[in-house]
Amino acid sequence: GEIDGAEASRLCREVVERMVASRDAYAKASSGKETDWAIQNARVVSQCLRNQTGATSRDESMAENVAWILSQAPEKTRIVLWAHNGHVGRGESGSYVGMGSFLDKRELQSSRPRTVGELYRDADELWFDYVADTGDGFEATAAI
Repeated sequence: GEIDGAEASRLCREVVERMVASRDAYAKASSGKETDWAIQNARVVSQCLRNQTGATSRDESMAENVAWILSQAPEKTRIVLWAHNGHVGRGESGSYVGMGSFLDKRELQSSRPRTVGELYRDADELWFDYVADTGDGFEATAAI
């Protein structure tokens, strides 16, 4: 028979918990990296179900995924996080809380230089592209 979204979400979380608990056994059968990716993919499915049932927000899930990506990378790894301003912001609007509010600022800042000047101090030139929604009806990222 059919199950509702909340029950599907609960069952999916149980699958993720079992995968995490059995990680070492799975890693012996394949590799640690493949196992970690399989667990993360299961987490993403769980996040989707939790989002659909209102148990969590999309932005909270995105923040969890950014943190996971950083946890898999070598120390001091830099990333570019490309998202709409509303997602990367730390503000709140009504019940909406942006992804930036869920991210640990220290974690993100530890992986990047303090200033653009530090990054490009030996460069002859610096090119900086900025794309904003101009309200002209074109999607900014697709209109580059």
